[in-house]
Amino acid sequence: MRQIIWLLIMSLSTSCFPNRSVQTNRSTAPTASNVERQVKVTLDVFSGKENPTWLLSEEQADALISVLDALPASVPSSFFDGLGYRGFLVTTTDSESGETSSVTAYKGKIRYSSGEVVKYLTDKGRRVEKLLLESGGARLDPSIHNVVEREIEPPEK
Repeated sequence: MRQIIWLLIMSLSTSCFPNRSVQTNRSTAPTASNVERQVKVTLDVFSGKENPTWLLSEEQADALISVLDALPASVPSSFFDGLGYRGFLVTTTDSESGETSSVTAYKGKIRYSSGEVVKYLTDKGRRVEKLLLESGGARLDPSIHNVVEREIEPPEK
């Protein structure tokens, strides 16, 4: 199972960073040395208004890959499509082939797709959503940041 997850992560990694040398030693996480493609994050929160988007830095993309690498596989599941917070979408497009790879994160569920490949992961600690929210930094209106933060970490009952 870990090999499947590693292949999934490497697929995201190589689609995001084509000049990155793929290392066969799993204990050494890949690094983004020659980023040619942009990794775009969209916070899916608005209806009838453009959702906030921003680009990940090399370090943020590496952190995302590391978190995804640690997540267990899960069964396919559906994602919420109503009003309000609907998660994060991370996309990258291969400029040569036009193929788009994406990661969707919502309520601890992760869906990765690239071409015809679709994989699902479980993120009980919602680390991917937390990392992506923090990556938005000053680009996010503080009120939107607070709403999403409360969604990700609801108050204890």
